[in-house]
Amino acid sequence: QTQMIEAINRRVQQEGLVNVRTILGTPTDPRLPAGELDAVLIVDAYREMDEPARPQVMQDLLQRISRALKPAGRVGIVDFMPGDGGPGPAAEDRVKPETIITTVEASGLRLQAREAVPPFQYLLVFGKPADAPKRSN
Repeated sequence: QTQMIEAINRRVQQEGLVNVRTILGTPTDPRLPAGELDAVLIVDAYREMDEPARPQVMQDLLQRISRALKPAGRVGIVDFMPGDGGPGPAAEDRVKPETIITTVEASGLRLQAREAVPPFQYLLVFGKPADAPKRSN
């Protein structure tokens, strides 16, 4: 979103940061440099990017994010716990962690960690299969 990019750019300038570069992507292409990123963090935005009626849109986006990662790079997704309670989107707009895990793993990344972010959110961390430990589920 252009407004978010502008807000980040203002903050970067205020903080005097030199290692932040904003990029305006598309729904299927984040326009990230291939193989250069240590981490990608998606916070409270998954539901805005996901189009359940068009699953290939999210698959394309996640595959391009994966290509942008260094071999040991990670993708972190923070979102709101299912159900009502606290700030955040309405209960029917929240995405269950299992839904995100299924979608992200279908793109080729593997779940490495799942943590609660009390009191209202969760964090999922994914990595490339060569780096990901085997899950016992």
